[in-house]
Amino acid sequence: MGVERRNTLPAEFADRVLSTFRLIDDLLNRCVRTLDPEVLSSPFCAHTADVTPARHAIVADDCQHIRGVMSSILERHHIPAPVPATSAQRCARALIDEALVAAAGLNPRASAASGVLNAQQQEDACRIVDELMNTLLVVANDLALRRDITAQTAQGQAQPVTGLDARLLDMKQMTARHGLAQLESCVDALSARVRSGNITIGVFGESSTGKSSLLNCLLGAALLPVAAMPTTVVPVQIDYGARECGSVDFADAISERFERGRLAEFVDVHANPENYRHITHIQFQTPAAILKAGVTLLDMPGSSRSPGRVPLLDPALLFRCDLAVVLISAVASLALDEAQLLDQLHHAGIDTMVLVTKADLLAAEDRWHTYGHVVHELWKKARYEVPAYLVSTRDTEATLCKAWQDGPLADYLAAYPLRQAALLAARTDVIAAQIAAALERHVERGRLSGTSGQNVTSLQATLNDMQTRLQRSRDELRECDSAAFLQPLINEVAHNAAALWTEERDVAFDISAMLEQATTAYARNLSTRASWRIEQLRSQAAVTLVQAANALELPGSDLGYMPPLPALPEFRLGHYLPAGTNLPVTVIPRGIGSLFGRWGFYLGARKTLRYSPAIGIIRCALIDHIATVRAWRVTALRALLDAFGAQRLRLEQHIREITTTATGAHSADEWLQQLRADISRLHDPSIVTGSPMPGIAERSSESAIGHDNHTRRSSQ
Repeated sequence: MGVERRNTLPAEFADRVLSTFRLIDDLLNRCVRTLDPEVLSSPFCAHTADVTPARHAIVADDCQHIRGVMSSILERHHIPAPVPATSAQRCARALIDEALVAAAGLNPRASAASGVLNAQQQEDACRIVDELMNTLLVVANDLALRRDITAQTAQGQAQPVTGLDARLLDMKQMTARHGLAQLESCVDALSARVRSGNITIGVFGESSTGKSSLLNCLLGAALLPVAAMPTTVVPVQIDYGARECGSVDFADAISERFERGRLAEFVDVHANPENYRHITHIQFQTPAAILKAGVTLLDMPGSSRSPGRVPLLDPALLFRCDLAVVLISAVASLALDEAQLLDQLHHAGIDTMVLVTKADLLAAEDRWHTYGHVVHELWKKARYEVPAYLVSTRDTEATLCKAWQDGPLADYLAAYPLRQAALLAARTDVIAAQIAAALERHVERGRLSGTSGQNVTSLQATLNDMQTRLQRSRDELRECDSAAFLQPLINEVAHNAAALWTEERDVAFDISAMLEQATTAYARNLSTRASWRIEQLRSQAAVTLVQAANALELPGSDLGYMPPLPALPEFRLGHYLPAGTNLPVTVIPRGIGSLFGRWGFYLGARKTLRYSPAIGIIRCALIDHIATVRAWRVTALRALLDAFGAQRLRLEQHIREITTTATGAHSADEWLQQLRADISRLHDPSIVTGSPMPGIAERSSESAIGHDNHTRRSSQ
């Protein structure tokens, strides 16, 4: 058997290998995306769907294997892999901003297309732009929305943070600063566990192993939905409460409270398939005895595996748990691939128990034979002793579950308070070691900017050009002509009145309500369409900033972030009427269409509307509203210029550092020194700084802005 050779390649060839591997990785990503069934199902896809989902999964696994081979080659020849420097969230947001720019470009009143479209076609085109931009803004706001404990910490700075909380806060800031999103979620999960103070028991296992049934047995009530098929699709946190009630958090909507009867609506895979409602957290409170004793239960979604493979869980779910109860069905295939999950739990510092469920379905003589097989095979695969117990939640064999609950589980809960501080500290050490390892890889690879002087000059010119465009747009705000919008409003109301003319039998046709509704809708359209150009400029500025930040290889999702536009002014016709009065009645006689039919009624309605007292009031209201919209545009552009200027100053500071070799080297040294200082604090918990890292304040404000804008959109 040969000995593996580990040679160091010349630097020039090593760089060539690394660039080639990057190209191959990009081609692999494009290959997998091309075969993705969701991409192929798009009506705009350029490829025919001539592959099956199974083929796509096989190719995706093959591509992942190729990445593993390339990684092993780099390790074997001591070629450092590059550290990712650009934020994925920032780049994704820039793509949506580019889509917003493209959508706003369809506005016929701001492009050359206005000359080839008549008035009705222009109106239809504006509706297309309105619908498309509204849907794109939903995605843009979701990318800007960020709920995390950073904002909570910023709100509670008045209270000093000490001990384990201070260490977790410091780790939170490190992971946020260096872009370690997965480890950041682990810190968040452990921080939530520390704040709760309850012993947290998570129930894990494959689908249909009886997780929900076991929890119902522990609670003494049929709280969670149970079925022969998989049911739980998102984790459910169950805490003590004097009365039964629940709350659900969504990634893209406002949180909601619910009663017990609606729990299945959010949890059940049939009511929420593949979590299409984007639920992030479900908490339910119930007055169960085990919960009152200071216990929190977590019902984890079941995993469906392919032979020989068990998908590993999100580490953030693990670090929330003190005890992981892993269920194995006694009547399923006893391949015991759960050993992979047990190994993951063990390395995370989580206590584990294994329950062999559905023992009631086995004959008495087969139960202990199955139990022995499980214990023996788990020992062979996991290489450490895992306590295992036979249980059943059926009434006929309730003694099995009660024996485990009153014995091993009760003993564990009684002994845990004495071990709690040491176990939480040990779990913190596990995450700290993982963060330190990630940061040490950053130090080993060392990132120095590869931006050339020519590219720096180009970046500076691009930023200057965008600044000039924003200033010019502020100076070129055009006046809005109220008469130009009043005539289309009259035409629309007259057209709708003529369409209803044959359906009415009264001598006179009152269109006052129709006129008021049409005016309100028209004024809102004026506001929305006035914002299109500003939104287009905001998106163009954001794309410019992101491209510059990516070219400079700067980390941080806050770079390139342009806050959403201020709320559009609302139009209320009642503000322009005397208190307690309505719009003057506008009546059109039916006889006006007796000679020429509907067309004659339409022309007569236009003439009547043009000289009616109601139109005079509406004209004044629209003039005032247009002035308000004009003032809003000035305010929005001023805020846009301020936000762009602040981001531009940050980027120009980095550009100045790169243009001077000595300064650039000093900047790189400072970056490495900061990394080493963070690593030292991770290895020595006594070194904890209370000051927030750069970028945390900006991200907290980003979260608040995104959340406020999202709430405003939801209310509308």
